[in-house]
Amino acid sequence: MLLILPIIALTFLYCIFYNLNNRNNSWRQSIISSTVIWGLIVTAITESLSWFNLISFESLFGAWFAIDIVIITFYFQLTNQNSNIINLKQPKLSTLLLSGVGFIIVSTGLIGLVAPPNHWNSMNYHMPRVVHWIQNSSVAHYPVSYTPQLYQNPWSEYVIMQFQLLSGGDYFANSVQWLSMIGCLIGVSLIAKQLEANSLGQTFATVAAATIPMGILQASSTQNDYVEAFWLVCLACYTLTIIDKGKNTTWDTYLLFGCSLGLCILTKGTAYFYILPFLIWVTLSQVKYLRFSVWKPTLFVTSFAFVMNINHYLRNYFVFNFSQIFLSDGLIS
Repeated sequence: MLLILPIIALTFLYCIFYNLNNRNNSWRQSIISSTVIWGLIVTAITESLSWFNLISFESLFGAWFAIDIVIITFYFQLTNQNSNIINLKQPKLSTLLLSGVGFIIVSTGLIGLVAPPNHWNSMNYHMPRVVHWIQNSSVAHYPVSYTPQLYQNPWSEYVIMQFQLLSGGDYFANSVQWLSMIGCLIGVSLIAKQLEANSLGQTFATVAAATIPMGILQASSTQNDYVEAFWLVCLACYTLTIIDKGKNTTWDTYLLFGCSLGLCILTKGTAYFYILPFLIWVTLSQVKYLRFSVWKPTLFVTSFAFVMNINHYLRNYFVFNFSQIFLSDGLIS
């Protein structure tokens, strides 16, 4: 199955980040970073192909194949470094608790794989917009009576569309939320570690996140709440990293922070409310160290996030703003 192409890209991105961070043995940080870059690649592929009405199986295959070649080539240039072995040893209580988390992951994954998308929200706009995009070879807006198919933030459906084209069906449509759940659990345990929780504390944090009732229900659906939650978790991780590094924060950290911010917004509109505390916290922290030079990372981060969302903003502006103008002038009856 050609769905393996984006999975190969994600796998080798992880290997690259793990090799770069091997001194810290930060496998969770490597997973978060590689997934953020992978999300950026998904956005770039979708928007670029859409500009030329080239969204199709052949175009996606070619794009992912070329990206895989580039990423694999870059990875083998780093293999001269010795990588550390991931240490997954856990106390007995942590092992027992994580076994329960594993049961939740496996059961929700099987449900999502066996059961087709059937939630009313999926039928209203998540899946119909995917079919329209495939039919039109573009993510441009189209005539429709249920307008949330147009103006709602689209990143989660970008992935569903690519999975559907590469796999030949909607078998893996629910896997986007399911994979986001796994990412959230990894990210939450990393946040607990950043907050200096011990191994057992990190395990309890993971269990608390895994047993959220609404999370279990949504993990096997095509809704986008868990996807947004994952990007928020990534944003929180990089927020803590920036706070910890202070004036020594590197530009690659700002880049990953900006990508997380952009992906958060591109996934769901409610992100604007959730990202605000993190932005305020990071800004105040950086003002403390950088003073008037804080505008440089601020401009870098906001510009990156804005560029990732500009196409969706413009599509909404040209359709809905112009429509309101025509309606107010009586040009549309």
